[in-house]
Amino acid sequence: MKIGFKLATVNLIFVLLIITLGGAFAFTEQKTNNSFKSLSENDYPLQVLLKDIQANVLGRGMNELSLIVTKDLMYIENIEQLSKKITTNLQEAKSLNIHTEEKVEVEKLEKDLNLYLDLSELVVQKVKENDIQGAMDIHYGQEMMAIDQLNKDVAELLDHKTEAVEESIVSIQEISKDGFILAFFISGISIIVAILSGLWLSRSIVNPLKNLTRVSSKIADGDLTLDVSSPTKARDEVQTLSQYFGTMVNHLRDVINQVQVNTEAASYTVDNLANQLEGAQAASEEMAASIEVVSGNMRRQQENIEEVVQAVQRTAEGMTNIEKMEEITLQAVHENKEQAGQGHSAIQKAMGQMENIVSQEHEMAEKVHKLVQESEQIENIVKIITGLAEQTNLLALNAAIEAARAGSHGQGFAVVAEEVRKLAEQSAQSAKEIANIGSSIRQGMQNVVEAMEVTTRVVEQGMESVKISGVGFKSILMASDQVVNTVEEVNRAIQKMSNEAQVITKSISEISTASQNVNLSTEHIKAGSQEQAISVTTISSQMRDFISILQELQGKIQQFKV
Repeated sequence: MKIGFKLATVNLIFVLLIITLGGAFAFTEQKTNNSFKSLSENDYPLQVLLKDIQANVLGRGMNELSLIVTKDLMYIENIEQLSKKITTNLQEAKSLNIHTEEKVEVEKLEKDLNLYLDLSELVVQKVKENDIQGAMDIHYGQEMMAIDQLNKDVAELLDHKTEAVEESIVSIQEISKDGFILAFFISGISIIVAILSGLWLSRSIVNPLKNLTRVSSKIADGDLTLDVSSPTKARDEVQTLSQYFGTMVNHLRDVINQVQVNTEAASYTVDNLANQLEGAQAASEEMAASIEVVSGNMRRQQENIEEVVQAVQRTAEGMTNIEKMEEITLQAVHENKEQAGQGHSAIQKAMGQMENIVSQEHEMAEKVHKLVQESEQIENIVKIITGLAEQTNLLALNAAIEAARAGSHGQGFAVVAEEVRKLAEQSAQSAKEIANIGSSIRQGMQNVVEAMEVTTRVVEQGMESVKISGVGFKSILMASDQVVNTVEEVNRAIQKMSNEAQVITKSISEISTASQNVNLSTEHIKAGSQEQAISVTTISSQMRDFISILQELQGKIQQFKV
C-alpha cells in the first residue's frame, strides 16, 4: 500500500469525523438560533410592547386625572398622543409571529383596550362640557374597572409569555448540553483514531526511515559494506527508497573502487610527466644558451653589415666623383677636338690640354685602383656575412632540434627558429648577390683601368706626334676621336658602376634590415625560451602539488570500507 494512500485514508477518516462534529455543531446551532430568534423576534418584543401599553395607559390615566382636577385643556393633547402610542403598540403586537393562544389573548386585550379608550374619551368629553362630576364618576367607576381588566389581561399575557421564555431558555440549555456531549464523544473518537493512525503510520513509515537513518550514519563513517534492505514487506515509497538507496550504495562502492584505481594510475602518470618536465626544463635552458650565442653572432653580423654599408657609401661617393671627372675629361676632349681643327697654331695649346688629360687620367686611374681595393674589401666583408649566415642557419637548425625535443612546449620556438633559418638563407643569398655585383664592379673597374691606359697611351702618342711634326695633325684629330669614344665608353662604364653601386647600397640596406629582424627574432626567441623555462618550472611545481593532492585523495579513499 502506497504512503499516499495511507495518508489519504487517515485524512479521509479525520475529514469524516470533522464533518460529523461540524454537523452536530451546525444542528445544535440551528436549534439554538431558532430559539433565540423566536425570543428576539416574538417573545421579548411582545413583552416590551405589553409593558409599553401598561406605561402608556398609566400615563393616560394620570393626564386624564390632571385634566379633571385642573380643567386644563392642554392635557387633552397629551392624552391624544398617548392614545396613538397605545394603538400603535397594539398593532405591533398583533403583527408579531405569536402562537394562536397568544393571538386570542391579544384580541381580548384589544377589546378591553378599546373599551378603556372609549370610556377615556367620554371622560374627556365630560370635562370639555364642564361636567366634572360626571367625568369623575366615569373615571372612578367604569374606567377604573376597565383599567383593572386591562391590567389583568396584560398581566396574564406577560405571565404566559414569561413561562414561554423560561421554557425556551431551558430548551436552549438542553440543546447546548446535548451538543457538548456529542462534541465530546466525537472528539474522543477522533483522539482514539488519531492514536491508532499514528501507530500504524509509525510502524509502516517511521521504522523503515529509522533503519535508513542508521545505515546512512554508517555510510557517513565510510562503511559501504552494509546491506541496505527494508525490514518490511510493504510495497510503498519507503520500500522503493530503500531499494534506490541500496543501488546508490552499490554504485558509490563501485565509484570508490574505480577512483582508487584511477588515482593510482594518475599518480604514476603524473610522476612520469614531472620527470619529463624536468628534462624539458634542461632542454629549454640549453636552447636558451644556444639562442644567446645566436644573438651574439647576429649582433656581430649587424656591426659588419654597418661597416659594409659605410664602405659601399664611400664607393658610391667615389663613383660620383669619377663620373664628374669623366664628364670634365669628355668636355676637354671635345674642346681639344674642336681646337685641333683650327690649325697648327693650336697644337701647343692641345699639347697642354693633352698633358692635363694625362694628369687627370692618372688621377682617375689612382681612384679607380682605390675603388678596386675597396671592392675587394667589400668581397671580404661579404664572405664574413656569408659565414655568419651559415653559422646562423646552423644555430637555427639546432634551435629547431631543441624545440622538437621540448615537444608541444617548443612548437612556438620551432616556428621562430624556422623564421630565423629563412632569414639566414636570405642573408646568404643577398651576400652572394652582393659578391656577384662586387665582382661585376671590379671587372668594370678593370675595364676602366685598361681603357684609361689605352687613353693615356693614345694621348702620349698624340703628344709625341705633335712634338715630332705638325704633319701628324690629322693623326691627332683621329686620336682625339678615339679618345672621345674611349672616354664616352668609360663614362658609360662609370654610370653602370654607379647604378650597380646604388643596387649594392640597396641590397646592403635590405641585408641590414633583415639582420635587424633576425636580431629582434632571436631576442624574442630568447625571451620566449626564458618564459618557457619559467612555465616548465611552474608546471613542474604544479605537478608536485597535484601529486600531493592525489596522495591525500588516496588517504581519503582508504577510509571507505568496500
